[in-house]
Amino acid sequence: MDSVICLDHLSSVYYHFGFGFFALWNFKEISEIFALFLLISFGFKTFSSLWFPIDISSVDRSKKVIDAKLKRKSDGKHASVSERRRNCDSEVSALRKLVKMERRRADAALAEVERERAASATAAEEAMAMIQRLQREKNSIEMAANQQRRLSEAKHVHDEEVIQSLESLVWSYEAELGLLRQQLGGGVKESLFCLSP
Repeated sequence: MDSVICLDHLSSVYYHFGFGFFALWNFKEISEIFALFLLISFGFKTFSSLWFPIDISSVDRSKKVIDAKLKRKSDGKHASVSERRRNCDSEVSALRKLVKMERRRADAALAEVERERAASATAAEEAMAMIQRLQREKNSIEMAANQQRRLSEAKHVHDEEVIQSLESLVWSYEAELGLLRQQLGGGVKESLFCLSP
């Protein structure tokens, strides 16, 4: 886990120098191939030391032969070295172009993410403002509804009181009317009694 963090740090440090992408590209595959190569070379070394004991004089002779061949081919080697340098330079320039392209893409992606973040922040602010406005409208509507309810309840109580007072007034008038009818009915009978011979 620490090696992954270290490699991540190295890639971020070398990103600005242009070869962080190249250094970490397919690191797992390269490390597996290197480990396989080490195992094979160790196996060959062990196998050759067991079956073929090393003769130091033959190693010295083969070294001298190789040195002589290298001296003879030195002129051709200089040409191939310059050709290799040109090939390496072209590969390096191609890799630099690739890194620059990837860096531009990453910068464009970061700019797009920043634009999206700003847009989402603006949308969130607008949504919060709308929620607050709706909350204020809801509170004002609730206050108006409560006031209207209290007014209607007070009006209802007042109407009930008026109805009760009118009913009692009607009852008192009806009682008075009944008394007057009784008095009028008794007075008519007396006047008829008085008028009859």
